[in-house]
Amino acid sequence: MSSDLDTTLVTVDDILAALREREELTARLSDVERKIQGIRAFIGEARFSAISPISTGAADAPATPPSFRSVLQEALENAPRGLTYPELREILIDAGFGERLENSPNNFFNAIGRLLSQNKAVKRGGRVFWMNFYEALSDDELSALDGHDQAHTTPEAIIATLKEASGPLKAAEVIDIMVQTHSYIKATAIYAALSRLTKDRTLKRDEHSRYSVA
Repeated sequence: MSSDLDTTLVTVDDILAALREREELTARLSDVERKIQGIRAFIGEARFSAISPISTGAADAPATPPSFRSVLQEALENAPRGLTYPELREILIDAGFGERLENSPNNFFNAIGRLLSQNKAVKRGGRVFWMNFYEALSDDELSALDGHDQAHTTPEAIIATLKEASGPLKAAEVIDIMVQTHSYIKATAIYAALSRLTKDRTLKRDEHSRYSVA
């Protein structure tokens, strides 16, 4: 076994110096570990794991691949006003999950469901909030967000529904589909949006009162 020391020349002072160095390094390591744990607690586990390739303590350990849930959790932890379902989908796509999202759409809802069941997040209408952010918002602020989502999400959802349909749809058929995909959107908001989208020629309405994308 090789050694940096010639054992025939080791003195008591050498041994004591080596022991002191070990104690100093151990204390330094403990200090660094406390700092790392403080950072982990401050920025959140999901974000820390995404940033740090050595969270297990091994410098050459591969980083744990992010999951739907970890990406969604990190996003919600940094969104004081919550995020809508379309916004959460876009975040997953930007994170490289586009193909998985298309092939396994249920994973998206399951990941959100787990966060909700663990009381880490809360759903209101079509928006998901990290729990501490939700509790910090007033009723007026939440109502304003509800109104914003109804006004801005509804037209986008209608257009997407009509694009995915095999042919033109009547208003009642649009509502039947959106009850399943966007249950938080009221029927009155859908009727109003259909009218606006037809007037601005985003949609067209045929002689049978069926709608399609212009």
